[in-house]
Amino acid sequence: GEGGIFDFADERNPFADHSVVYVPYCTGDVHIGNATTKYAPGLTVQHKGYVNGTAALAHLAATFPGATDVVVIGASAGSVAAPLYGGLVSDRLPNARITVLADGSGSYPDLPRMNQIIAAWGTGDALPRWPEQARGTAERWSFPGLFIQSGRHDPEIVFARHDYAYDEHQAGWFPRAGMRAGDLLSRIDANETQVEDAGVNLLSYIAPGDEHTVLTDGGFYTETVNGEKLVDWVTRLIEGEPVDDVHCRECRVG
Repeated sequence: GEGGIFDFADERNPFADHSVVYVPYCTGDVHIGNATTKYAPGLTVQHKGYVNGTAALAHLAATFPGATDVVVIGASAGSVAAPLYGGLVSDRLPNARITVLADGSGSYPDLPRMNQIIAAWGTGDALPRWPEQARGTAERWSFPGLFIQSGRHDPEIVFARHDYAYDEHQAGWFPRAGMRAGDLLSRIDANETQVEDAGVNLLSYIAPGDEHTVLTDGGFYTETVNGEKLVDWVTRLIEGEPVDDVHCRECRVG
């Protein structure tokens, strides 16, 4: 689409004067896999998201070697991988100020069943061999763990995320993974606590309702929680200004 952050003609867009490297998605592994996995007769999946993503990263570094500010943005599946790629950008462009903004994956937990799925994508062999990783396999492979590992690798990265409190897309994923969704907002809040208890600051903007992602549509400019417009919050975030967490008070809609 051409809405939200991709509407470069909108004067409200804080990314209007940015160069953009866009990475499409087709590998079923949230951009972090490197395996060919046979799930059943006639069903083999090429989980090569990490191969694709790092190819895009090489293009970024070669095309913009003097970049001073890089914002790594992911929506839905891409939001899971965003913190990892923030750390990878830091390796390639060590002098750049890096901000990570993840939209729409805050509820996925660090639990054995979830981490087994991640392992099937070959993620364990794909992740970079950062010295800060030697703290346990589950933490290394978990989705919250990607914030933790990247934050330990480069404490200067600014991490932020946006979620809808009762995102139907996220809630619908749990049963397909053989897990109970429970209260989605509680999962979102618990993941943030886990990341921050590990010493990594994670800024958050939690909006009411059950929609899925906002950065690529018109809601990016109109969404307001507790008097704080999302577009203004993101603008200050990427400009290096201080922002506070924004969390809905009445989080269910309807």
